[in-house]
Amino acid sequence: MRDGDLLMFADWRGDPDERLTDSPGTEVGTVFAQAAGRGVDVRGLLWRSHWDRLAFSAAENRELGDKINDAGGQCLLDMRVRTGSHHQKFGILRHHDRPELDVAFLGGIDLCHGRRDDASHRGDPQPQPMADVQLVISGPAVGDVETVFRERWENPRLSAAARSAG
Repeated sequence: MRDGDLLMFADWRGDPDERLTDSPGTEVGTVFAQAAGRGVDVRGLLWRSHWDRLAFSAAENRELGDKINDAGGQCLLDMRVRTGSHHQKFGILRHHDRPELDVAFLGGIDLCHGRRDDASHRGDPQPQPMADVQLVISGPAVGDVETVFRERWENPRLSAAARSAG
């Protein structure tokens, strides 16, 4: 992705060190921060989780958000659901002058350990016990997923406190 493109995601748990491939340098936090540094409009909504000592992901989510924000993106800790997660997980890649490359990923897969797989289905070398499914869509339906993200992003209930905490 490059300057003028848009990367949006909503997530329950984000491990900044989760690799997208086997190669070093493909960690989610690194890739998203580098995209923001190149001028990609990176926007994320991460659940403002409960404490890690309760087996949740507060530290990981904050670290991922901070890494993106420090690079010039906008990642907010969404605290609209206090007793649980909204579990709405998706990613959207929009290309300013190359719409044929636009895709959206929908489903239950977070940007966290245990979620990566490849065509050979060997699983994630950073395992964590979880099971879920994800799908990729292209074409005009990508705009529908973007609309859902924007409705959440622009919702007045996403308070100034969440914006400053993110």
